[in-house]
Amino acid sequence: VIGSFLQVGSFGKESSARSVKSQLSTLDAVEVVIQSVRQGDAEFHRVLVGPLADKLSIDSMIQSLETMGYSSPLLINSPIN
Repeated sequence: VIGSFLQVGSFGKESSARSVKSQLSTLDAVEVVIQSVRQGDAEFHRVLVGPLADKLSIDSMIQSLETMGYSSPLLINSPIN
């Protein structure tokens, strides 16, 4: 998938990422995905919200995430496999 995503967190344990994904399941009309990435010998599980279509959608989602207690989500503009 190509587009803008917000990374809510990155976790060493997949169970932690699944827990956050579950908490974010209340968000309307947006997908929450877990992307596993390997860096050296470590594997991380990133929780991503998106894809988001435009700046207004991104700003609105940032506000929603911050209201839920997820401050400073990271904007990622890249394909997600």
